[in-house]
Amino acid sequence: IAKTEYICLKRFRYLGKDFSLAAVKPITGRTHQIRAHMAYIGHPLIGDRKYNSIQGRKQTWCDRMFLHSFFVRAKGISGEPFEIVDPLPESLTRVLLLLNNGERVDIAGMVKSMFRGLKIDQDAD
Repeated sequence: IAKTEYICLKRFRYLGKDFSLAAVKPITGRTHQIRAHMAYIGHPLIGDRKYNSIQGRKQTWCDRMFLHSFFVRAKGISGEPFEIVDPLPESLTRVLLLLNNGERVDIAGMVKSMFRGLKIDQDAD
């Protein structure tokens, strides 16, 4: 069974439609897991042509699928934990500015506070 945890970081309304920015943590690692699970619960990804039949078509205001690995925490070969933070690319930053009426969204602060104190599974490979 594939498992995914998620939390809504911010909600938006744009062009008469509701959108959400979510932090998602796949517990298992299945192909298309995040895309399939978010679509299943009624929150498909913007620009996802496979799992989002309505908004999967190319949007003029978002030229790619809105999916990005912003923060990763794992264990290295030595067993020491490490973290990688990869800020949103400019194309997705522009989309968030558009959705948020021109105001920046502090994703780094939201994600860091969400994952603060999160323990790495000692049995993880």
